[in-house]
Amino acid sequence: MLPNSATGPNECQDLMALDFKSHYFQAFAYIPSYSTWLLYDADLTSTYAYERRTLKLLQWGEPTRPWRLKCPSHLLWLDYLDRSFPDARFVWTHRDPAEVMVSVADLYVEMAARFGADTDPTYFGSLNVEHWTVGMQRWWQEHAAKREPSLHPDPATFGLDLDQIRPQFADYTAHALQWTGRA
Repeated sequence: MLPNSATGPNECQDLMALDFKSHYFQAFAYIPSYSTWLLYDADLTSTYAYERRTLKLLQWGEPTRPWRLKCPSHLLWLDYLDRSFPDARFVWTHRDPAEVMVSVADLYVEMAARFGADTDPTYFGSLNVEHWTVGMQRWWQEHAAKREPSLHPDPATFGLDLDQIRPQFADYTAHALQWTGRA
């Protein structure tokens, strides 16, 4: 369901699965106890250490270049990722979370069907909403104290009224909503 090639980007799920800590498994079978453990209690220290070691091996003999890790699941375990890759820079892309839930649940149903597992769409929908809601809330809570205050000054300081400016950029804003899939 996703473009894939030997030389193109791949999600880190394959490497994470080799340490048995990956969202793959909950898509292959109905295993709610595993899903709960993975979300709330799993320690991914060994998972990311293995991934780092594997990436170093794959890069051996090649020019040093930054790695680009791609996996939405990283959101759930940023602290573990950060400890294994302390020089990492994070790029946070955006999609409408509601649309993502449908997309991921659909992917899970397709994967489960290939392995002969129960393909209850309702279960996969609620499972993904739980995992991604917890991940987003967890990050926000853990980083609330570290967040810098908004550096945006009061628009009135510059004699600006945002409600008067917004109509001038209405066309751009409308197009941006279409580009982000939020139209």
